[in-house]
Amino acid sequence: MVLHVAYSCNMSCRGCVTLSDIPRDGVADYDDLVQGMQQWSKILDPDWIVLFGGEPLMHPRIKDIVREARRCWPRAKISIPTNALLLRKIFDTEWVREVQPLEIRVALHKNDDEGRFFKNLIAEFLNLFTDWVVNNKSVMQGGGNWVSANIPYKFAYENPIGLNIAVSQNETFVVPYDFDETGNKVPFDSDPDKAFEHCVSPGSVYIYKNLLYKCFPYPNLQDTQPDFAQRWPKYKPYSAADDLTEYFANIRQSHAICSMCPQSGKLQHNDPETVKILPKASWIQKQIKINT
Repeated sequence: MVLHVAYSCNMSCRGCVTLSDIPRDGVADYDDLVQGMQQWSKILDPDWIVLFGGEPLMHPRIKDIVREARRCWPRAKISIPTNALLLRKIFDTEWVREVQPLEIRVALHKNDDEGRFFKNLIAEFLNLFTDWVVNNKSVMQGGGNWVSANIPYKFAYENPIGLNIAVSQNETFVVPYDFDETGNKVPFDSDPDKAFEHCVSPGSVYIYKNLLYKCFPYPNLQDTQPDFAQRWPKYKPYSAADDLTEYFANIRQSHAICSMCPQSGKLQHNDPETVKILPKASWIQKQIKINT
């Protein structure tokens, strides 16, 4: 289950599945998140919960959000995917012990500066605890229902208290929109079945503003494209009060909205123009110093 907690990101990767390349501002309202988690916890019992963004560590109450997720789903593993720039915000050993089992999933892109600066932050986090064990297998087994096969793990560490740190290298992006002759974002007109074959989240249960969606890009595009209603396919999300039988019966099957994504490798790249970190190295260094 993926829960969207932040719209802002401190980076701007072209082709971001949640449109952080716009750029976008703001985070989810904390009280709304708590209310939503309490409602959905009476209906959904996931093994794995992902707190998603944007950059989730930009939420000023991210630690409280994790605490509430732990209260609502006592047995689930909680994962925070992050670019690691703000990792020091959760350098809190007591909090980690309180909310574990917890995974910090660091996503690196095709950018040498990113890896060079963030490896030190990851190393600092590892130094907070002892008895780390390299254990890629357990991470892959635990996250296999959510992680695309196109995101290979570089390495992962597991700590006996129930903390994992996994670092993945994003090799392939499926950009969920095309461009018209004036440069505006527009949907593809793909065969839904063929497009679904390239989906990066075919089995995700995605909650955005307390509504349940089939895919990541759709509600994010809806919130960022002024002409969304005129251009994009129609889709009605589910609320916690709805009958979810149909949703789960079709969760791993294509839907009409899948037509908005490419059905071939046209926009699946690992070239610098698609997987691009816009902030420069000096900007990254400054942010790391600010958050020390």
